[in-house]
Amino acid sequence: MPPADRILFFTLPLAYECATPRLGVATRKPVELCGSELRPEAMAQGAMMVTGILLKEVTGRSEPFRGLTVAIEGLGNAGKTVASLMTQEGATIVG
Repeated sequence: MPPADRILFFTLPLAYECATPRLGVATRKPVELCGSELRPEAMAQGAMMVTGILLKEVTGRSEPFRGLTVAIEGLGNAGKTVASLMTQEGATIVG
């Protein structure tokens, strides 16, 4: 897991001020509930960022998803978007 300052570095450009609570957000919640305009993809993009950072750190590969075989548990909104993004990055989804 990357340190908090790295997470903020990647998510801050997608965040905005919310009336309650006063936090920047990048979530799947609707905008009227302090969510993000990117809500259908936000959770999946976050999972891809964190996984990509971790894989780069562990493997040292510049394209960490290329050639990777992945099983995803749950193919709701976030899971199906993660599967699609990983496929675009060269991974093979098996479950």
